[in-house]
Amino acid sequence: MESKLQKLTKELKEETFERDVPRMDDENENQRVTSLLLKFIKRFYVFSKKQIIEIVDRKNWENVSFDIKKGLTLSNPTVFVSICHVKQARLLALMAFAYELIRDNSYRTKRDIYYANQDIYPTQRYLDDVVEDVCCFLQTTRYRLHILSSCNGLIYGDVTIYFDKHTTHCLFQKQGTSLPHDVCNIRKITSKADFIIVIEKDASMQSLIDSKIVEKLNCILITGKGYPDTNTRQLVSMMADYLRIPIFGLFDANPFGIEIFLTYKFGSLMKWLGLLPSDIQHTTMRLQTMPLTFFDSKKLEELMDREYVRQDRTLYSELISLRNFDRKAEIQALPREYLTQQFIPNRITDGTWL
Repeated sequence: MESKLQKLTKELKEETFERDVPRMDDENENQRVTSLLLKFIKRFYVFSKKQIIEIVDRKNWENVSFDIKKGLTLSNPTVFVSICHVKQARLLALMAFAYELIRDNSYRTKRDIYYANQDIYPTQRYLDDVVEDVCCFLQTTRYRLHILSSCNGLIYGDVTIYFDKHTTHCLFQKQGTSLPHDVCNIRKITSKADFIIVIEKDASMQSLIDSKIVEKLNCILITGKGYPDTNTRQLVSMMADYLRIPIFGLFDANPFGIEIFLTYKFGSLMKWLGLLPSDIQHTTMRLQTMPLTFFDSKKLEELMDREYVRQDRTLYSELISLRNFDRKAEIQALPREYLTQQFIPNRITDGTWL
């Protein structure tokens, strides 16, 4: 009889993934971005001296739409926001810098750009915000602007990542291999693993590595060390496309852990293995719980207000359980032996994921 894991794997083999990681050697797209950069640089330079400029408000929910495979994407924007002359100057400086990077075929991390332009950007956050705005109104990615970011994520398991000029094997570093910052240059990913587990925190991943769960269950472990950066999310999405094996998530049963799960879920069709809010009430797990804080409750209400969350009845019911029980728990509250020998294997075998 076909198990639920086998059934899920079979479905993924037939799934069509829309890869959102561009290849840097796409000349047509590179030319489009370069042309747009010149256009906007000239427009900003001319009009910034005469009038207030408006750009797409990327933080407004009316400007985004939901896609089950991609998650939240920019739709036809209807809400715009005026930007002050100081921010106009910051946008103009960033676009000019990106144009030079593309022209010279060179790359810089956001951190490098910040340190070289501290007179323009008071803190790293100011630069990060400007980069996101430029990507939004150009409808492109940081990679197309030749702007890279440091990657905090780690991967461990029998998986090989092929680039143009080198290959990375991810089973030799016992603390995990650092994820690449140039995921756009990945040409192939191979593995004979049965599934992938994405873990919220590095400490939990290290515990799983020490328990030999990778060898016992023939799996791959990945962590974004909290909120995942863009590189980590995109690599997980690419692995879903290349390997076509199930991807499970281990996150804390609290509003912020759930939000992290949602940042991964749609691009990779991730399944939530735990810790589920409904697990908190299972006394057999011997969980140490804590009451929800004011900020937890505020984040929970924000999640429950999202339309795509309300449309997922099972997910929404878990949020209701969390609100009603008014307590939270962390993955690390589970004893390691129980987590690795019972919780994870049983969830995967029984198919009791979300």
